[in-house]
Amino acid sequence: MPTWESIDSRPLPQWYDNSKFGIFCHWGVYAVTAHREAWLWWYWKATKDPEIIKYMEKHFHGQTYADFASQFTAEDFNPKEFASIVKASGAKYFVFTSKHHEGFTMWSSSTSWNWNAGDIGPKRDIVGKLNFL
Repeated sequence: MPTWESIDSRPLPQWYDNSKFGIFCHWGVYAVTAHREAWLWWYWKATKDPEIIKYMEKHFHGQTYADFASQFTAEDFNPKEFASIVKASGAKYFVFTSKHHEGFTMWSSSTSWNWNAGDIGPKRDIVGKLNFL
């Protein structure tokens, strides 16, 4: 089993160390609420953060987290424009979170039935649209 010491003992790949600037993109169902970060469900249901509860009651009364999947349409997503912005930023690498902690996959998935971008919401393979990056 890896330890922090064993992980810390591994050198960074030279390309990574030389890159200096890259982009990690986290985008998914949680973006529907346009509030805080990707751990929305945790703050809303697990820790019961009063500020989050108030916000959710005001803007999404009676909805569950699962309800947001159909509202996550990615209707304005233009992969070529997206890639152009990433390239223009000067980033040397780009990492797209294709499956977040809540299990929603940003591609059609037979193992994530009805909880993926192919079956609900965007109804398209977001990851596949980015494969030219």
